[in-house]
Amino acid sequence: MVEPEHRRTVEPVYRQALLGEVRQILDAVPHEDLAIQWDVAVEVAFLESGGTALGGWAGPHDNLFEQIITSLTGLGDAVPADVELGYHLCYGNSRGKRFLEPKDTSLLVDVANALTGRVARQIDFLHLPVPQDRTDHEYFAPLTGLDLDDGTDLYLGLVYPADGVEGARRRIDPALVRDLLWLHRRVYEQV
Repeated sequence: MVEPEHRRTVEPVYRQALLGEVRQILDAVPHEDLAIQWDVAVEVAFLESGGTALGGWAGPHDNLFEQIITSLTGLGDAVPADVELGYHLCYGNSRGKRFLEPKDTSLLVDVANALTGRVARQIDFLHLPVPQDRTDHEYFAPLTGLDLDDGTDLYLGLVYPADGVEGARRRIDPALVRDLLWLHRRVYEQV
């Protein structure tokens, strides 16, 4: 964690170090044995809060979505096409709690669609959270607007140790209505 007033100074240095480590991994691990997943929790927290979460976004808030998508696109484009690439869009887990409780999947769909349209290479997988207590259709309804490429696998975070497979099935069931029936072939078989 970096104090908000120092983030604009630290972020470029951090990004270069991060991409340097990615290059080291790429040099050390055979590409066919490698998958790189970008964890997008802090960025989701900033987007959901309008830039006020976690001490506040360091840049201007008027184009926050564009700033974050540009950053995430650059990270995806840094991964060679012969390495699996994924994004984990989530709400974090600080002390066993999410930064924020999502009202539905609408922000995640917006981020996923923006990345799909802008990352120059194939996104191989996308992981979206499903809060343990969300078994309502309203949470899943925005997924009807998800526009992933055919080669992108969708994974929903459905399994929790506390309620296991039965709980996962309760979370899946609301997604298996009308336009969301496509989730059956892409998700239900995973459980």
